[in-house]
Amino acid sequence: MTTPVGFCAVAQLSEQHWTELINLWLHELRGWDECWIENGHDVEGGSDLALDDRLLPGAPTSGSAILGIQSAVDHLGVLGDALRASGVRRPFGYFTLARAAMFASARTIWILSPDERECRQERGLWMEWQSDRYFSKTLVQFQEQPDPGPRAVANDLADRVASHQAMLSAAAASLGVDLVPRRAPTDTEIVEEAGRWLEGMDVDINLGSGLAWQWRTHSGTAHSFPWVMVGKVDLETVYADGTGEGTLTPSLEDLGLAFGTAIRATHEAIRLFVTRASGSSE
Repeated sequence: MTTPVGFCAVAQLSEQHWTELINLWLHELRGWDECWIENGHDVEGGSDLALDDRLLPGAPTSGSAILGIQSAVDHLGVLGDALRASGVRRPFGYFTLARAAMFASARTIWILSPDERECRQERGLWMEWQSDRYFSKTLVQFQEQPDPGPRAVANDLADRVASHQAMLSAAAASLGVDLVPRRAPTDTEIVEEAGRWLEGMDVDINLGSGLAWQWRTHSGTAHSFPWVMVGKVDLETVYADGTGEGTLTPSLEDLGLAFGTAIRATHEAIRLFVTRASGSSE
């Protein structure tokens, strides 16, 4: 049983309680790694996901969904390995890993949470479209190189991506969807919607979700923004002008909230996938 920590306000917990929760999550991670990274997960014939995948077998909805789970589990696995080896002493890296897991699992929740098949199919197509778009931008600098070798390889890859994009566009058109940048869902929209799903539909959408709050908060550690230091630096030397020198001390509570939020989101992504990939939809 995963404790749903990390959304909205939580009661002040003792360090012992946080340590117990973190150890619980570390134990849970071992099973996830074996199931989702080493063995993967089948989609049963006749299940919701199997029928979703019929729209475009070359870019199945299940493929985008499981990739989010695998990325989340892998990032959490690295976080778990580091915690076991180093303990709570790293003020940046842990939060970057937790944030990556939050985002990856949020994408899977966003894809699989709608009850309407066409909505799930559309969202799976958007993830594929986004992947192609980012890859195309990566290839541009190689396509412009004077060396004919790398340029030829890049041009060949670009042709394959264009062909895949055309296939996605045709499938989307059958749903009445136009895959163009101005209609594409943003990362923020995806995380906010996944967060609302986790918290239930009765939550005030104007307040935003706890998942999105954690995801935004820890962008500071991922991108080295100075504001992440506010309130977290223990000053060891204070000068006459008010400035000082000190060390950034990681907080067990902050780590617990970030880790717990990522675990909770990944747990729900897994639950949705197993539900959609199992049994018959009839």
